Amino acid sequence: MEVSETKQTVLALFLCCVLLLSSCADVRTDVEGMLTAPTLTEDQYAVKEALEAYTGEPPRLKYPKSGDRERRAPIQFIDLDGDGINEAVVFCVTGESDVAQLAVLVQADESWTVAGITNGLDINIESVNFLTISESGSRYILAEWSSANPRERKTSVYRFDRFEEDEPIIMGFDDTSSRTLVYDLNGDGYPELIYVAERAGRFTLKYVNLADMQQTSLSDDEGETIEPDVDGHALDERMIGCLGLTAGTLADGTRAIFIDESIGIRDDGEIGYQVTEVFILEGDHLKRALDKEDYDITILTERPDTDPTCRNLFDDENVVFPSTSGPEALEPIWLYWYSINEGEVECRAVSYADANRNFALLVPDYWISKVTVDIYNNNDENPCIWVVSDVATQTVFLTIKMLSVGESSAADIENGFQLVGQAGSYRYYIKGNLNEDGLKFILL
Repeated sequence: MEVSETKQTVLALFLCCVLLLSSCADVRTDVEGMLTAPTLTEDQYAVKEALEAYTGEPPRLKYPKSGDRERRAPIQFIDLDGDGINEAVVFCVTGESDVAQLAVLVQADESWTVAGITNGLDINIESVNFLTISESGSRYILAEWSSANPRERKTSVYRFDRFEEDEPIIMGFDDTSSRTLVYDLNGDGYPELIYVAERAGRFTLKYVNLADMQQTSLSDDEGETIEPDVDGHALDERMIGCLGLTAGTLADGTRAIFIDESIGIRDDGEIGYQVTEVFILEGDHLKRALDKEDYDITILTERPDTDPTCRNLFDDENVVFPSTSGPEALEPIWLYWYSINEGEVECRAVSYADANRNFALLVPDYWISKVTVDIYNNNDENPCIWVVSDVATQTVFLTIKMLSVGESSAADIENGFQLVGQAGSYRYYIKGNLNEDGLKFILL
């Protein structure tokens, strides 16, 4: 009997080992699958083969690192010239090139032919966008190139013209950039390009009307390149980096660009703070939304680098900018959110904000002087809890709890908590009166 039980035990242990090894193999396969580039579609593979036949060697495909999810493939299909037929746009490296390349292929009789290939401006493709700039339906290729240094970015705009046999991929222009934005700033129904350029440590906000580029030849009769009309405006001379570039409207509906700027060392020696500048379009030229001589918005918006940047907090297109300064002297955890309305700065909201925990809680105005926020278990081992309570009576208005994705929320939900959002690997739950007028939970 004992021998039989021993055999059963050994057999059970053997089966467990087999299952464990099989599980490990499955995990290893899953991990290896995650590290492998996505399999090409049949159409993408046909394009790759045509490019290989043209260059004489297999191209090394380059994947855009950021941007819209549908624009992160190395081979993309889109109608560039407005004729109703898609071209193939390929980002790759061929031969011993030390920069990535851009190739355009056209389709005829169910086969692909290389129309043109040109060198990019660096080895990595940071992002890709295709901009429709007129009723013709033709598009420009907007590419951001980068090196190992994240601050060394270059933005370039290309035009594809299948009728230009010698040079079908035409460089519109290129420039250094730290942030780019595509937004219809002039309200003509087509997007413009707005970006922050850096040269010799100085930053400039630049605006390009891409429709004007289409109406003007990019070269003269002698083959000389004609630079597009790029309007620029120097940013704060203390600026050392761009923290955010946001597009939206002012309170009066005027379209605007908001730039959050890292200043570095302040006059009093404190390190690590930011300011905001706001620009609108007047004609074809950028101008500050407020005259800096009459009202210096950078003084109002001085705040630590860790504080939130400009954003849309409401159900409209209005963008607001944060400040620690306001009608009442509050603790630093409270932020005022301002907008510009017909040349006047007005406070639109007040919030408790925890930039390190990626959320803000907009509160009704009458809460400001009567509530306090206490933080508990603010460490890696215990969930972080914020308790908003009445200063006088200690009555708890709200409890906010943050859990990691792996932590169970069953007990909290049973205790009355409601899920209000998720950011990265964290989920946020609130218990209390969520129907209070002016109360809103926002992920940063």
